[in-house]
Parts: sequence; C-alpha cells; structure tokens
Amino acid sequence: MTEASVIAFFSARPGVGRTIALCNTAVVLADAGKRVLILDEDPDAPALRRYLGRFLPPGSRDPLTASPRDWRSREVPVHAAHRRLHHALLAQGPVGAGALRAAPFDHVLVNLRTSPVPSALVKACDQVVLCFQLSPYGIEEASVAAAAVERESPRVVPLPTRVDLSGGAALETARRLARGRFTTPPEVEIPYVTDYYYTDDLAAVTEPPGGSGQRAGYERLAEVLTGGAVTALASVSVVHSPGYEVWAEWIAAQAQRWGLRVESWPLAGYLEGTPVGLRSGDGRAAVLFTGPPAAMPEPEPVAGDRPAGFGRGLIRVRVDDDRPEPGRPAGPELDLYGLDEAAAVAELQSRLGVGGTLVPGGGGPGAARYPGRPGKARLPARDEMFAGREETLTRMRRMLGPRWEGPGRCLVTGAEASGKSELALEFAHRFGGAYDTVHWIPAGDIFSVRDGLRQMAHDLELYVRDDAVTALLAHLATPEAGRWLVVLDDADDPAVLAGLIPQGRFGHVIVTSRTAEGWGDAFDGHVAAGPLDPRDAMALLTGGRVRLDESDVQTIATTAGHLPLALRMARTWLDRELASGRRPRRTLETLRDATVKRFLSAYRRTERDMLAAGGQPSPHAVMVELMLDLLRGHSGMTRAEWLLETCSFASPHGVPLALIRSTPSRAYAAGLMREYGDELAVDMLVRLVHDHALARLEHGPQGVLRLHRVIGALIRARMSPRAVEERRRQALRLLALYAPIDTEGPGAGAFAELGDHLEPSGALASDDDMVRRWVVNQVRYLYLQGDRSAWLRARAIGRTALAAWSSTEGGASGPVGNLQVQLANVERALGDRTAAFELTQTALRRLSAAGERHPLRYIAAQAHAADLRVAGEFDEAYHWDSLACAGMTALLGSDHEWSNRTLNNLALSASLNGRPHLAADLIMRCFDDRVRLHGEEDLDAWRAALTAGVLLRDLGEYERAYELQRRGVGVLMRRHAKGGRRGLLVLRLEMGLAACERMLGRPFDALARDRETLEELRVLVGPADLYTALCHAGLAAGLHAKGGHEGAAEHGRAAHAALAALATGHPYAYAAQVNLAAYLRASNAAEARALAEDAYQALRSRLGVRHPYTLAAAGTLATQLTETDPDRALALDFDTHDYLSRLFGPDHPRVRAAADNLANTRHRQAGSPRGTADARHDFEIEILGN
Repeated sequence: MTEASVIAFFSARPGVGRTIALCNTAVVLADAGKRVLILDEDPDAPALRRYLGRFLPPGSRDPLTASPRDWRSREVPVHAAHRRLHHALLAQGPVGAGALRAAPFDHVLVNLRTSPVPSALVKACDQVVLCFQLSPYGIEEASVAAAAVERESPRVVPLPTRVDLSGGAALETARRLARGRFTTPPEVEIPYVTDYYYTDDLAAVTEPPGGSGQRAGYERLAEVLTGGAVTALASVSVVHSPGYEVWAEWIAAQAQRWGLRVESWPLAGYLEGTPVGLRSGDGRAAVLFTGPPAAMPEPEPVAGDRPAGFGRGLIRVRVDDDRPEPGRPAGPELDLYGLDEAAAVAELQSRLGVGGTLVPGGGGPGAARYPGRPGKARLPARDEMFAGREETLTRMRRMLGPRWEGPGRCLVTGAEASGKSELALEFAHRFGGAYDTVHWIPAGDIFSVRDGLRQMAHDLELYVRDDAVTALLAHLATPEAGRWLVVLDDADDPAVLAGLIPQGRFGHVIVTSRTAEGWGDAFDGHVAAGPLDPRDAMALLTGGRVRLDESDVQTIATTAGHLPLALRMARTWLDRELASGRRPRRTLETLRDATVKRFLSAYRRTERDMLAAGGQPSPHAVMVELMLDLLRGHSGMTRAEWLLETCSFASPHGVPLALIRSTPSRAYAAGLMREYGDELAVDMLVRLVHDHALARLEHGPQGVLRLHRVIGALIRARMSPRAVEERRRQALRLLALYAPIDTEGPGAGAFAELGDHLEPSGALASDDDMVRRWVVNQVRYLYLQGDRSAWLRARAIGRTALAAWSSTEGGASGPVGNLQVQLANVERALGDRTAAFELTQTALRRLSAAGERHPLRYIAAQAHAADLRVAGEFDEAYHWDSLACAGMTALLGSDHEWSNRTLNNLALSASLNGRPHLAADLIMRCFDDRVRLHGEEDLDAWRAALTAGVLLRDLGEYERAYELQRRGVGVLMRRHAKGGRRGLLVLRLEMGLAACERMLGRPFDALARDRETLEELRVLVGPADLYTALCHAGLAAGLHAKGGHEGAAEHGRAAHAALAALATGHPYAYAAQVNLAAYLRASNAAEARALAEDAYQALRSRLGVRHPYTLAAAGTLATQLTETDPDRALALDFDTHDYLSRLFGPDHPRVRAAADNLANTRHRQAGSPRGTADARHDFEIEILGN
C-alpha cells in the first residue's frame, strides 16, 4: 500500500481560519476520490467538531485497521456521493511518522494546537500549511514559525487567510512583504467572504466550481499540496454516439448546474474538430463519452504537464447493458446503468469531484429529465430499418430546444413517402427519454386530432366532464404537465389544427405535412424530408446483409430515385436474394456483385414492362412489383396477396392484429381460401408480408399491420374494377365481424380501433346490414364516451351515414331507425335539442309505422322523453316514459338492463310531472333491483340513489334519504384509491348529504360539506359545469338558513346563471330564480319581488298551478307581497297550502310550513303582533339535475 501523505495545518495565533481551511481542503481532496483522515491534536478544541458536526453520523469506528488502537474516530460523509472523511481525536502521548503514514488513507490532515511554535508532532509531517493574516505583525509571527518548522525538515506552505481583495495598494504592499519573508513565497490566498463570518458553512460544500469565492482558493491549495494530482476541473466535454443524445443532454445539464464549462459534441464532430492528442482531455478536463463501447475513441496519453487525476481524461459513461468486446481495453468507466436519478447524480458528482450549491435555474419541470422511458407514451413501434439523417435529427432537436425556454414547434414537410413520418417517429423514440409524456396523433382530419388529444387526456388521467380536449390543452399549458412531446402526423390542412396545437413552456410539438404553405409563423423551425443524400442512402442500404461498396450504393440509390420507401424495398430485395443465392465455393464479394446485377436487371425489365402496358413506372411502383414477384416464389403468395389487397381498403394507421387473427376473420377468409390456415399460420403470413417490406408489423398491446398509403394505392391500382369492389366488400365484412355486439361491455374497446377504418373502407355508404349495424354501434359507442370530441365524431359519422343509406327499410329492427335514435342522443349531448327532437320523432314514426313490437321502438320513445324533459315538457315526457317502461318490461322482463333504465327515466318524469310519491316508489324499485342483480358496488345503483335522495327529501323523508346516501358514499369510498381525487358520483352524493343535513336542522354541517365539495367540483369538472352550479345552489341554501343572506345571494346568482344557460325558459332556471328571490328579500326587496313574480308566472304557465315548483314559487312570492299586496299574498298562501296538502298530506314539512305562512298572513291582516315577516318560511326548490 502507498504511504499516506501527512499534512499539518498550523497557526501561531487563534482566529486566523486554520481549522476551516483544513476542513475545506479535506472536502476538496475527498471530492477528488482521495481517502482522507483528519486528526485533531487538541481534543478539547471545539472548532473542528463544529464544522464537521453536521456531517457526523451516530456511532464511531476506528478507521485504522492496525495500531494505534486507542485513536477514536468518526466517519464523515461528504456531499459528493460515496466519499467519506474520517475524523479521529489524538490520544495523549507521542505519535510517530510511521504510524501516520501506515494509516489506510491517501492523506492524513493534522490540526495542530495553536502556539507560537508547533509541537513535536510536526516531525511526523511531510508538509505544514502555515495559516496567517497579511498584517505586518502576522507576517512576522508566521515567518518565525516557518523557520522553526523548516528546521524539522517538513515543507512549509504559507497560506494567507481572510484576505480582503479590495485592499488596493495596501494589499499589494502586504503581499510584497510576505514574499520576502518566506523561503517559499505564498502561492495561494484565501479571500475574506462575509457570509462565512456568520455561519459555519464550508465553501467547498456551498460554492459551485469555477467561482471567485473561497472554494477556488482551497482547490488551488489542494493542487499545490498534491503536486498537481488533484486539480480543479476546468471543463467537461460530453461526446455521444447517435441514439445517446438524451443521456448527453442530461449529463451536460448536471455539469452546468455545478458551474462547470461544458461542451457537447456528436462523436463524428468531436473526432473531426479535436486534434489528435487532445481527444482524451488534459489534467484539468474530463471527456465523458456516451455510446456503445465499440464506438468509443481510442484512449490517448492525456495532454498537459500533469497526469490526469481521478475524474479527468476520457471516461465512458455506461448507461445500458452494452459491454466492451473481449480483448478491447475498457478504460475508465462511470457506470450509471440501472441507477435511479439520485444515485446517478451522486455517481457523476463523485467522479467529477464537484458538488456544492447548484447554480440557480436548473430544477423544476424545465430541467433536463433523467433519461429513461417517458412516464406516459403512446407511439408506433420504432422503425427497425431507419438509418441516416443524423444531421436532420440534430437540427430538429436544436430547433425545439432542450433548454425549455418556451414552446418549441417544428414542421417537417415532404412529398408522399419521403420519410417525414419516419423521421418524426425516430425523433420521438430517440429523444423520448427527455420527456415525461410522448404522444403520437394522426392529424389527417379534425376528428382524428380531437380523438388523439382525448386519448392523451385519458392516458394522463385527467378527469373531464364533457370536453377532454379543452381540459388537456389547459393542462399542457401548466408546469404540472411536465415535459411533453406531441407529434401531429400527416397534417396536410393547416385549418384542421386551428386552436388544437398544444401550447406550453415545457412542451414540444412536431407536425408532419406534405405542404409548407398555409402555416404562417406558427413554427420555430422547418425541415424538409426529401430524397436521401448519398451518405444517408449508404446508411440505409448498408444496414442489411449485403455489404455494398460506394459505387453500388450510388447506382441503386439513383435507380430508386433516392426515395426512402423505395430504398427500403430495394434493401429487402437484396437481402432476401442474397440469403437465397448462397452457393458453395462462391466468395461473398462475388455473390454480392451478382445480386446487385440481378436487382438492376430485374428493375429495368419491370420498368420496361410497365411502360409497355401504359403504366407509370415510378420507383415505388417498380419496387412493389419486384417485391410481389419475390413473393410469388413463396407457398403463401395467394394468401399474402389477398391480405395485402384487403388491407389496402383499411386505414393506413394499421389493421389490428387481433382482427386479423380473430376466429371470425379466419373463418371468413377460410371460406374464400381453404388453405388460409389457423392462428399460427396467419402469424406466419403477416410476418411474410412484413419481411418483404410491403407492410410493417408492430407487436405489442396495440399490435397492428400497417400498409403504407403509397403501397396501398399501388396495390389497388393493380386490381380490376370488379376485383376492387369484391375486395372492398370482403374488407368491410371482416371489419364488421370484428365489431362487438355490446357497446358497453369489456370488449367494447374494439370500437376505438375500428373508428379509423370507417371512411377508408367506405362503410358509411355500404348497404350491407352487418356493416350498418357496426356503424350504428360505432355511433353509440362514441356517444357513451361522454366527451365532446367523441360526440362530434359520432355526429359526423351518423349524419353522413343517414344521408347515404336507403330509406326503403321495412322493419322496426332495421338500422336506419336505430341510427336516428343514436344520433338523437348525440345531438342532445351537443346541445342541439331541436335536431334531437326531430330525429326521435322521425324514428318513432318510422318504428310505429312498421307495426312491430321491438325494443328499438321503446328505446326511441325513451330518447324522445329525454328530449321532452330537457325542453321542460314534463307531461309529454311522462307519457312517453310510461310507454317505454311498459313496453320494454313486457318484451324483455323487469330484470333486463333496458327495463331498469326505463324505470329510472320514468321516475324522473313522474317527479317533474308532480307525482312525488310515485316517483319515489319507482326510483327505489330501480335501486333495489340493481343492488339485487348487480351487487352493492354497482355504480348505476348509486346513480339511482342520487335521484332517490332528492325524491325522498321531496316527501319529507330526510332521515331515510340521509342514510341511503351516506351508505352510498361509504361503498364508493371503499373503491376509491387512497389519496386520489374523489369522483363525480361521490361528490354528488356528498351534495345530497348536505341537503339532508340542512333539512334536518344541521346547517353548519351542511355548509362545511358543501364548501369542501364545491372546491373539489371546481377542480374536477370546472366552474361552469351543471353540478358545480347545483353545488352553488346548495351552498346558497345553507348560508340562507343560518342568516348569511349576502353570501346566499352571491352563490344563488351563480347557480341561476348556469341553469339559465341550459335553454331559454327552462324550468330549472326559474326554480333557481325562486330560490334567489328568497335570498334577496333582506337586501333588495324590489328585485326579489320582481324575480319571484316572473318565476311564478313562467312556472304556472309551463308546469301548471299544482306542480311543486309552481307552489314553491307561489309561497315565495306571497312572502314578497305581504307588505305591498296582502290580499294577493293571502290568496297565494291559501292555494299553496291547499295544493301541497293534497299532494303530500297534512304532516309533510312543507305543508306545515305553508300552514304557518298562511296563519302569519292572516295575523298580519288582523294587525296581530304575531304577523311579523321574520316568522315566515321559505320554500327551497332542490333541483334534480338529471
């Protein structure tokens, strides 16, 4: 073992900074990878322990494995990763130089006692750092001590401390005096920094490298003491191979955060731009290489006059499981493979020997992300044949900007099949580790864009009520979204993306398009993906089995027009021919030359044949013919050609492998070709077309077979018109067979895969009943997604199909009537109530005229009733819901799912129609049936319980409503993820519980619950949502109940405004207006009276004089009129009490309240003191909200 270097720190007087100089020097040495032991000669001096105390772990151990056994020590962890100091207190008695140098450390730093001359321990030291102040007396005192030390032979390193650098001429005079008084003049000074006067911080810990504070002085001192073996790191060069850019970005960002000067280089640029002899750096520089070991530059002798120390020179950063080839010297390596970010930072910090306070601005969502898989990613599989275009990828990265200084947008343009999508895909995979979220969105039309954004919102688990796109765009604009990349692929119409391109400081957007026109200045940069240049063509063509020389590459690239897609097929053709053409006694070079000649000959022959047939022999067309010719020698040619032709009528985004491999699809294909085969045979077939570069196979959960749009068009162009129609019909049948029957079951997700194929396949114009049923179910599936983007897509599909389909359908079970019903649901959801009403009326007429008793007829009746409820036509709605419930129950039985739905809707209509007892009975039957059939955790059961709570409260059964909804909250919270956001259903039940508490006389509990619920609803569904408005209404009622009339009016206005937006003259809006009039009575009697009068007249005209809403309005208006029109007030009170008594019976709380109001009005007319306005009751209208 190498002997330890023993260095003493000494001062002739206290208070000059000796101990802090020792501690800082120890940290610098430990940062550089040195093993350091600190010995304190004076066990009673507190300074050393004061500076190191914060680092000391509990317990102690002896760092010396040999004698002396009586030294007590503690291990001190240093900020730079795994570096440790060891601190020992010297026991009484002499310590020899041999014992110190035998310690298992690189350096032993001894803190000597303060005295005019050092103790005998100085004889055991190699060097003595003599600390002093630059005053005349301090210099004189230190020079005397230096002479005494030098007599014992150790080297003296004078160290002026606490130097005021602003001293000007006086400082220069002191320096000249010091240089003349020491044998070795001072080489280092420690400047005075005010901050360290007030703290016990160490500059080597708190200051970043490269500054002008004390750390630089201690780094220079360490360099002097170690003879240059430990030097301050001056710069870092980060060099990377292709594919390792994200790691290089992260490493460079960390080094910059530690205050280092950093240069980043691609490997080729580094080798070209750095002279031989400097590529391994020097004693003050580190060269960190990320990439495979085979690509690493050969290590060279380190330049400079000193050898490279720990963390200097050329170092490979290992980030994957790639190991050097046997026999190749490995060289220094920094292993980050498999580490989490904290451990990787610590390792990097340790190797570079840096630490301290990070330079501000490096943290937060804008910081370089630790490479790895994105937290959320939805991307096509990486293109295994992608090669070249390194400069373009680098330019794209620079355009977007890894520094996150603002929204980065890059436009990639190029002609059809120029490789623009492949370029964007390679970027997304290569740089994906720099992002928290990466999402690929087909952007051919507005519906694809909105659907992709909606899917991204779902992947990010954003809760939205009806428009995921709006919620997503708002989220991406916030730092909470983190770092994200969105690729909008194939966006040829700029108008499609208007208002849909995400914005955000920490996000990047790539758009691929066939045109550069019409985009304005929306992008930070633009790259063109044109024909490949010779170098990129070489990279693509030489990536296969055939090792082509440069002249062959140039000839083939020119023949194929330098087009990426054509060159891919050419490479595949060469590879397959080479594999099939191996012969004994033929050299690889001979075989390669023969294969290239065969390719060129076959290409020219095919080109001539196409010209002779009147065709257009583009490079793509010729290559497709060549690949099909290659297929013809295979036993699966017939099946492969049929599969390609069929897939050419599907979306270029890919046909699901699950569809191709499904039993119905294979059975159908086997009916056309007996040899089609089983599941494994189909897998071989799919692989066959992939291996011939005619389609791209992507495995995984979303596995697909992608047929490039150009190849699909060329395959269709080869077919006769009759074959085109036949193959289209077969493709449609395959798609329809894959469509599930149930739009809500576990298999309904297949509709998400099928949606892309509707337009390319021609499904919307098909007259095949099976295809039409698929289209109808596709519309219903989209409607059930509960999102505006899905509704817009459903509307477009439904309207197009309805216009195209024949109206000569005969039966009630036919798809036209069904489509009208489903489209009506969509129109209603989008707010076009007129269109929904007309569609349901038309469907009802069609279905009724058919004379069949079919469930679809009653589904249409139920949809029509929903339109009537929305329009406020409660009588008509009750009629149609009664018809639907009776008919569906007769056809399907009372336990069927659809029968239960009609029962729920009938309860709603009965309540709104003024039949509270019947409504409560119906909804409780609905709830009990769902719990009996589906269990207590059924969500639809608790949706029914929401309605039941309102209806039970209408009957005055407050305790029963409270227990039911409290039970619901308990059940749903058991399903709730711990610490997660509560769902809408739970919050609506909480609103019901608050209403119960309010009516049970617990307004404080109700207020607390409503306030908490309102805040959650604002976050969950937004401030403008219907349920947020209803929570405002509940909070207003609670505030009013405890005398907070001003706050009640504020929340009441918010509720009224939101409900008034539902539709002109909607009863819900007038109900909210009645409540608002009650709240305003104390502060604005005139406005209150006007609101009450308007609402009463409207509800009386719309719902009739005996409807509960009208009666509540009458009671509220009577309260407003007691002063100005007592006779009318008495009449209104009388009617209110009379009708409520008939409706609910004498013991109902509202009836008792009406009786009190009637008595109050009579007392006022008689002049009785009991007739005060304060004694009157208000009638809160609780709005159903379903």
